[in-house]
Amino acid sequence: MTAHRVAYVMNGFPRLSETFITHEIHQLERLGMDLRLYSVKRENEPHVHPVVAAIRAPLTYLPRASSLTGSHLMGWLADNLPAFGRAHVRVALRHPLRWAGALGTALRLAWAHRGRDAQGRLRLRKVFIKEFLQAGAVFLARRGRGGPRPAAAPYPARRPIAVGGAVPRAGAHGRRRAGCRPASPSGANR
Repeated sequence: MTAHRVAYVMNGFPRLSETFITHEIHQLERLGMDLRLYSVKRENEPHVHPVVAAIRAPLTYLPRASSLTGSHLMGWLADNLPAFGRAHVRVALRHPLRWAGALGTALRLAWAHRGRDAQGRLRLRKVFIKEFLQAGAVFLARRGRGGPRPAAAPYPARRPIAVGGAVPRAGAHGRRRAGCRPASPSGANR
């Protein structure tokens, strides 16, 4: 019997304030689960919970992406695409329909949750496109075809397009499979 494989995609790890998820990861490892950890941000907290030292799962940091705040989408893409482009080319070549479906989902969500700026112009919700780029990096970081499907997104489930589930499973479907409900778009980062 093969061990269950689960990947956690987190906004930041380790964080002292996230003791619940840290304990959950540790307990799942103790139960024999094969875990992989992916963090969107590097945390530089001076103190972390002592249980972090007992966690053996490999931790992968995603390529750094600049803030979306105050940026235009095309300028942001020009600055950040080099960090994620190679991963997306490889994923698109391996799984073209899934990749295209995930891109379509990200664009649909960006349009569906658009808003207006101070001048009244329509603005896409860029966070969905940012998370699509990050999802490609997570998908490619998996170890071969037998690697875990990134399907666990710890609370608060603010990301309607599950970062880890977007590319391999085309959109928010990955979040539902993990037992998490998509959050309202008002909770997503900009």
